[in-house]
Amino acid sequence: MNDEIFAMENRYRMLSDDKARSEHENRLRLDRAVDEIQDARRCLEDLKYNLSEKSKQNCDLIDEMNRCKRVLDDKFFESNRLKEEASVKTEQVSELKRNQQQVEHDIDSVKAQRAELWREISQLKEHSEQRAMEANHMSEKLKALNHELSRVSSRIEDTQKLIDLRSHDLRAK
Repeated sequence: MNDEIFAMENRYRMLSDDKARSEHENRLRLDRAVDEIQDARRCLEDLKYNLSEKSKQNCDLIDEMNRCKRVLDDKFFESNRLKEEASVKTEQVSELKRNQQQVEHDIDSVKAQRAELWREISQLKEHSEQRAMEANHMSEKLKALNHELSRVSSRIEDTQKLIDLRSHDLRAK
């Protein structure tokens, strides 16, 4: 019985050692699990923090994207407005070019008319000078004829006086 007691004590010691070893292993496993849980919680907190930071960044980027879209829309509308203005200005430029061509044509016509009028004025001046020369020549002729007429008239008067004198003398005789 001693042997049995001794064997039981040995088994009890072995069981107790097994239990102690098992408890120790379980404690170690439990400590490792607690450490892993704490690491996981820390990782989870870090991930939550990163998620919150990324969410904030995402919101900021979405706001920036919306601002950029509004700016892009504004630029698009501005470009369409500028295209319309450019189209209107192009039409105005073509109208002004047509007007310029018409004015240039009118100027050329007026220049041609002025040149024609200048030629006509030159011809009229020449004709006027010629008429003035003829008038001067006629005036000189007229003066000469008037002088000749007055001389002839005076000779006629002298002759008439002479005839009257002789007639008178002849009658008197």
